[in-house]
Amino acid sequence: MSEKDKKRFWSVEHGVMIRRGGHFWRSVWLSGPGIAWMTICLVVPLLLTVWMSFMTQSADGAAILKFTTENYGQIGGNGPAGYDPQHLELIVRSLSVGFITTAICLLTAVPAAFFIAGLSRHLKTFAIVLIVVPLWSNILFRTYGWQVLLSPDSWLIGPLMSLGLVDVHHAIFPSWTAMQIGMVCTYLPFMIIPVFISVDKVDWTQLEAARDLGAGRIDAFKESVLPQLQPGLVAGMVFVFLPSVGQFVVPDLLGGSETYLLGNALEREFAVTQNWPLGAAYDVVALCVLALGLVFHTAFTRDEREREPIVL
Repeated sequence: MSEKDKKRFWSVEHGVMIRRGGHFWRSVWLSGPGIAWMTICLVVPLLLTVWMSFMTQSADGAAILKFTTENYGQIGGNGPAGYDPQHLELIVRSLSVGFITTAICLLTAVPAAFFIAGLSRHLKTFAIVLIVVPLWSNILFRTYGWQVLLSPDSWLIGPLMSLGLVDVHHAIFPSWTAMQIGMVCTYLPFMIIPVFISVDKVDWTQLEAARDLGAGRIDAFKESVLPQLQPGLVAGMVFVFLPSVGQFVVPDLLGGSETYLLGNALEREFAVTQNWPLGAAYDVVALCVLALGLVFHTAFTRDEREREPIVL
């Protein structure tokens, strides 16, 4: 075999000559199980969900193979009696809860991350453990715990009512306030951890250099420290915003009938009304929100030299 043919059909890997076909079968053996698992458990259900979102619900409640965009029209406000914004308001309300939860967690996590980063090594580890410990318990148990704490006769709310700090005629539980407290406490660790990792790796010599060159405190922080915090800040916002938009346990248990969000709508359409096509359309909309969040994360964590315009 000539040298040209050897280069065409053979390659050397780790000192061993392997045929081009050998590379293919080696890739199949190594990545095939993972690709198969992802295809069966992720890609196929996703395609089925998208397909079902264009199906029609029959009179007896079953989903039939009749192509329609009515489900997305309902979400957009196209009701049987004209414009009906309830589905669109539901999505906007869910996004608002996600934004509020993310903003509160961010404002709380940044000073907490700087405080933890300034501790000694042993205290730093202890503080991180205290933040992670609540995640070891089930979210259902933690939410029931907030029900007990926020009830009018609890040791926390009872004294506040007697002092006049809490209105007796407006219970904290169930309410939007109780739901928002539960959401923040549920997702706060997911914000603190990535922000702390970025704070702990900050090169403070850049801040000193900026100050030596005449920059003010705010400008020096914005130009030298904030870019180093950006990956942790963006990762924390994504980790909090995306799951909080689709959360249904906390709004259902702490908000009651006053709070009805996207996660509650999904649970209702699939389990109660059995309107699977509309529930699938809700699910596709939620996946689009997830995709936009991932695009946002990719855009703001990419190195400036590699950043390219993102076309949607």
